[in-house]
Amino acid sequence: MSLKIKSLIYQNECEKFMNGPLCEWLCNCLDLQIKNFYKKPTYSDLVDGMMMHQVFLMTDLNVVTKDINVPNGDPIQRLENLRAILDNIKYFFEEECNLLLVQVPKIHLLAEKPMNNIKEMELLLKLLFGCSLKCPRLSIFMKIMEKCKESTQMELIKYASEMTERCDVIFDPELVLQEDFNKSSIYDALVFIRLVYKENIICQSEHSDFAYNTKEKLEEAQEDLQHLNIKFQKVKCELQEAKENLYHHETYANNLKKENQILGLSFHMNH
Repeated sequence: MSLKIKSLIYQNECEKFMNGPLCEWLCNCLDLQIKNFYKKPTYSDLVDGMMMHQVFLMTDLNVVTKDINVPNGDPIQRLENLRAILDNIKYFFEEECNLLLVQVPKIHLLAEKPMNNIKEMELLLKLLFGCSLKCPRLSIFMKIMEKCKESTQMELIKYASEMTERCDVIFDPELVLQEDFNKSSIYDALVFIRLVYKENIICQSEHSDFAYNTKEKLEEAQEDLQHLNIKFQKVKCELQEAKENLYHHETYANNLKKENQILGLSFHMNH
């Protein structure tokens, strides 16, 4: 498959996601949180993490990581932002709700290649939506849902049921104590957790490689910038020297011109 076709596929997926229920819900949250918020966020805006953090603050939950800064295109800062958001979400579900996050988004992939990992962004937004369903300000978020389109409301209800009834995203240990609990579900959940655990080990390794490679590229870019700066200063000095030489030559030429004019005038007067 050519790069052009892949790019078109990613663009179509991105457009579908940005016009989907989770993004509509997020925009409605931002409308309430930020006065006169009328700008529809781009996919890049979401990946940067600033807007998701604003919505998390609306939940009035404990914020364990506050280091959120504008990335300005820096993939390392983007990764730090996404990690902070995920840490806050994990702390809420696992420490305050005693739930287990079976699936977590691979934020290092999302930070490195956002367009190739829209599914990871979708999962992160689903978890953020899940926080809103269990937070102290549930009534506010219910009103936000009511402002969404009817089709969006149905999709959000579907997401909510997936996170509460199924064990492949969020696992509630208390479900095991229920008499009507399907034992095969816990087996499937444990198998899935084992798989995710293995994937997380791989992801941590890939994340380390990504951070190292990114740091190495930045250091190389800084070295190139230093070399360019030295060349620039050298060219600047040469240009200044050329300007000074040109000034001296122009002054010399003007003096010669004046002398020629004086000599010419003297010649005409003598003849």
